Amino acid sequence: MRTINDFSTELKELQQRKRDDKSRLADIRMQDGKLFSPKFVEGGDLTLHAGNQLSERLGIPSKYFNLMKERKELGLLDHNVNTWLQKAPDETFFLRGMSNGHLKVRAVLSDMYRIIDNEDVFFCTLDELNNKRCDIEALNLTDDFMTVQFKSQDLMKDVRAGDTVIGGISIRNSEIGLSSVQVIPRIFRIQCTNGMVLEQFKTKQVHLGKGDGGEFESGQVYNQIRLSIRHTFESFGAIVEMMKSSTDWRFDAAKIATVIQNVVTRFNLTEAQKENLLVAWGAEPENTIYGLANTITRAAQSEKSFEGRYALEAIGGQILTTEPKVIYDSVLAV
Repeated sequence: MRTINDFSTELKELQQRKRDDKSRLADIRMQDGKLFSPKFVEGGDLTLHAGNQLSERLGIPSKYFNLMKERKELGLLDHNVNTWLQKAPDETFFLRGMSNGHLKVRAVLSDMYRIIDNEDVFFCTLDELNNKRCDIEALNLTDDFMTVQFKSQDLMKDVRAGDTVIGGISIRNSEIGLSSVQVIPRIFRIQCTNGMVLEQFKTKQVHLGKGDGGEFESGQVYNQIRLSIRHTFESFGAIVEMMKSSTDWRFDAAKIATVIQNVVTRFNLTEAQKENLLVAWGAEPENTIYGLANTITRAAQSEKSFEGRYALEAIGGQILTTEPKVIYDSVLAV
């Protein structure tokens, strides 16, 4: 696992490689499949995500856009993009790029997009957690998301005798328009080392503002992130009480295969994930909403990618925090 110093260094290095350009569509063009603008004079290759954003903003069907790229019909692609760029010459796009000797266009965004960079979110988080006894659980960075997770030894309670949970926090950000900054409670269960993300309790700061990166506006954003972190820690007791109440909602254990299938169907899981859920249930069978949520988060440990684990941890949290009757009617009524 990355250390804080290693992660900080990586974020600083990436910050130096970022290149952004806010340009009128009249000043943007595509040539040989690369996007050019006043600050992207050498042209940049679009990531799949940026290509999808560009095609959506121009009204070009994404399947058609990607097919032209896949078949290397670059002349046709250039013609389509440039034609539609010229239809609204005074509109403005905010282009986000990354360069390491080769420019990559990673996002095509509205000119109202507010920059909230990973480096700033991370150091704001560290500063706020400085006086709390926190341990790192994960420091994860992809082209799409930054996720940092901590747990606090100051937040520890029993759901029931011998079943202790530790409160923590998961903070997510996307620099390319995939999500807002999200501050989310995360619960760590000591008994089986499961983690559970409770997205229903999240607070968020959207990447939408005046688009000018003003200091006052930025200061407000980071102040709200700090307040969200404090609120998340304060909500731990209420979350544990909710977990306790979930142990009272039972279902017929003999019908666990049907219950698991209902979960798979509702959350669009794969057959491999279904098998992992059945194995996880066998390791700790408990026919309550609490038990089902723990089955899902235990199965998350079998996922190969961080995002795969995160997704199942969030589903476990959704099972736990959705109004019990809704879960009963949609998953447990078999």
